[in-house]
Amino acid sequence: GVELIRVASLGDRTAGEFSVGDGGSQGAATRKKPSLKLADLAFKSDDVQFFGGGPGSPTVPATFQVILHEVGHAVELEQFRLAGEGYAKASAELDAARKLLKGDPVKFEAERQEAQRKGKLGEF
Repeated sequence: GVELIRVASLGDRTAGEFSVGDGGSQGAATRKKPSLKLADLAFKSDDVQFFGGGPGSPTVPATFQVILHEVGHAVELEQFRLAGEGYAKASAELDAARKLLKGDPVKFEAERQEAQRKGKLGEF
């Protein structure tokens, strides 16, 4: 669910950047998706580094470290992003129910009873 974006520059000497997006913020007209940006700087070096251990360790491009570091942020914050998206969805559903209750209480009560009958609501 993370958009990979290649950019010319991120400013300063920043080679990579992860953003959690807005989690589908409440009231947002458009959603800003999570993104992982990699600048040209991340790919400038032709250096290699050793990966693994022992004499037979393969070499990988130096960009491997930048990419792995930013992917680590994405993995680290995945549960946070999913919780934010769930919260935004639940908030939107709550807002819709409030509007229905305010506009047509009889229809709201009928839909609430139907949902409860189907087991989608607990007792309240």
